[in-house]
Amino acid sequence: MIRLISSQLIALIGSFVKTAFRSNGVVSILVTGIVLIFATNFLANLYVGDRVKILQTSGFFLVGIWGVISSIYLGASVVNSEIKDKTIYLLLVRPMSRITYITGKWLGIVGLLFLVFVGMSIAFLCNIKFNGIDISINHYMALVCIFMEWCLLATFSLMFSTFTTPFLNAIFVYFLWVFGHLINDILVYYRNVSEHSFAFLLKIVCGSAKFRSD
Repeated sequence: MIRLISSQLIALIGSFVKTAFRSNGVVSILVTGIVLIFATNFLANLYVGDRVKILQTSGFFLVGIWGVISSIYLGASVVNSEIKDKTIYLLLVRPMSRITYITGKWLGIVGLLFLVFVGMSIAFLCNIKFNGIDISINHYMALVCIFMEWCLLATFSLMFSTFTTPFLNAIFVYFLWVFGHLINDILVYYRNVSEHSFAFLLKIVCGSAKFRSD
């Protein structure tokens, strides 16, 4: 049984990776991201201030936002395209559970995201190294946390793709990413309007963040 599930997962991952590379979308995303990371050198020259901070901040931002773009691109078309083309029925009529199918697709997305992440991380680290910035353990820890965010976004993107259109999937994943990065600001706003009628909703939204801060 375990051998059967393992072979099914490997087949699903291989099929997804081949399909993604055949469309050249993953390669385009990776190349564009690397080019933009090196383009931050021109951005740093336009500002008067700490060049080191600008290069690092803009680099981390690009790596983070590219996770949103990659997750939306890979997750939004995974299940929807197979439902639209009705190829999903060829898989589900076989002795394959729905959990195995979703897990295989998720592992395929994470695998491709890891390839994109490695390429962009190498470009980012090389860029700051060439600019005389010492690479520390903090850089690696930050990149690992960013990749964990990528995996989380891929999970939500795959979940949304099972019952929404690709357009709504993109909107949901994007606003989820924005909300996650603004949770501290929302918490500060909640504390300043604690007597407002809108405070109850903010209390529900910020409950977990408030608990962590306390």
